[in-house]
Amino acid sequence: MPESFLSTNVPAAAAFAVAVVIWNIVSLTVTLLDKRAAIRHERRVPERRFVFFAATLGGVGVLIGFYAAHHKIRKGYLMASVWALTLAELILAIIWIM
Repeated sequence: MPESFLSTNVPAAAAFAVAVVIWNIVSLTVTLLDKRAAIRHERRVPERRFVFFAATLGGVGVLIGFYAAHHKIRKGYLMASVWALTLAELILAIIWIM
């Protein structure tokens, strides 16, 4: 039975997991700051930035921010993009771990 990457190189996998968690915290923070800017009628974060976060392993943080702050959840194209990217990354992560 072949060994997975996680069992052969634990420090690298742990460092990658920590980096992903930090990136999701950053994406969550940016989402919440954009909600705050929207309330205050200040300069906003472009929607393409949320798609960028989702495409670079930060989709979970973006989705948590969207739903926790009820922010941009009516934008169907944006939600579909973020959900599709996040689910694709989660599926690839599960396949990679196995």
